[in-house]
Amino acid sequence: MEINHIFVVLTSFSNIKSYSKICMQGIHKRKNGNTKQMINKENGGNLKMKKVKERKGIKGITLIALVITIIVLLILAGVSIATLTGKNGILIRANDAKEQTEIGKEKEAISLNYLTYDMNNEEKYNIGETLIDRTVSNGNSWHIIVDNNTNTNYGTGWKYISEGTDLLEYGTAKYNWLYNVDTGEIINLEQNSFVELAYGENLAVKDGLEFNLDSLNMDSDSPESWGNVVLNGFNGVEYDEDGNVVSGFSGKEFCFDGVDDRIELYSDSDFSGEGLTIETYGNLQGFDSEYLGNIYKGPIEGSMNAFKYLVGNSSCFAESRYHFQITGVFNQGNGTGSKYQCPNARNDFHIVLNDSISNGESYVTFVLKENGEFFVMLDGKKVAEDKFDEEYVEGYKQYLANNDYPIVVGMSATGDIPRYTKLQTYAIRVYNKALSEEEAIENYNKTVAYQKLLNQDN
Repeated sequence: MEINHIFVVLTSFSNIKSYSKICMQGIHKRKNGNTKQMINKENGGNLKMKKVKERKGIKGITLIALVITIIVLLILAGVSIATLTGKNGILIRANDAKEQTEIGKEKEAISLNYLTYDMNNEEKYNIGETLIDRTVSNGNSWHIIVDNNTNTNYGTGWKYISEGTDLLEYGTAKYNWLYNVDTGEIINLEQNSFVELAYGENLAVKDGLEFNLDSLNMDSDSPESWGNVVLNGFNGVEYDEDGNVVSGFSGKEFCFDGVDDRIELYSDSDFSGEGLTIETYGNLQGFDSEYLGNIYKGPIEGSMNAFKYLVGNSSCFAESRYHFQITGVFNQGNGTGSKYQCPNARNDFHIVLNDSISNGESYVTFVLKENGEFFVMLDGKKVAEDKFDEEYVEGYKQYLANNDYPIVVGMSATGDIPRYTKLQTYAIRVYNKALSEEEAIENYNKTVAYQKLLNQDN
């Protein structure tokens, strides 16, 4: 065994040179082969990289083109939508055309109704309400339509066909119309462009109305229709040295002399439950009549703590100049929580309605909701809106809810000192609820239209 092993070893060493040569040749072949493969791989890699770059370039160009295409499509879509739904778009014009067609058909139906009535004298075709001029001879039976756009009154000789009227052989009217029984003229009344007025109907909202000092429907200075009231200081109609009414009913407005005139309203209503609305409409003549409204609810002998409301020419404690505003002192607390709180005053809120003194007619609506939210409207337009904090709300509610305290019009108080104000008012109203903005606008439109009508007679 040992000889064999030695033999093998010796034999292996004897051939080592030739074996080494063979190995080296194999290594060179593999090296050359690997080198060629590496070269081929490099060339192939470069070709692939080149192709990838070329492809990336192609993809980049395609992406840009896609973005541009999308932008163009969006622009075209916008143009198409504007064409369809814009102010003068196809859909708008189509709807207008449809509406005009409906108006035309309805107008024709009204004409046919009256034509049939004239021919057959069948009362069922005599549609609409008969309007009557407002004259002395017509007394309380007058009924008119006032066109706000043209300030035209339609009365005797006209019929009013309101939306919902049954037009025989056609259906129900969708629009409001006027028909002249003498000429056959038919007028379409645009929505919210007119006011219907009749005696005693100058008020849109009657639900919740507690106090209604309304000179427009006054036959005399009798307060019976105003509410459960007590008059103090009034002694019939009083005049100044120039012959102007300073106290009582002038025939056009109700005047407070600023000396001792006040009206006390007693009610069992809880004014804190569903909110409160105060409307004041009147005429401010310089400093002879500083206020449109002066409302107070608290101890009749006067108190620092009470519900107090003023609207007219006044000033905040921190300002010396006068301007048209609303102020209110509800309770002696730590502030109102409103952005309208008067500077340097803990319990006063102060809303400037314009930057100058008002010397003409103004209509102010103050709506206070149960949760302390409120808004103010001047001449039918909202000019302020905010909310009082909870502590302030609880403070003034104790006075609004206390029925031992009357609502006093024309007087307020600072401590035990009464403060009377001159008022020249067309209307002062108090509701035991918060009116909606729409209801407040309705009241404004009807009341002002009624007042203009009254002025035409004077």
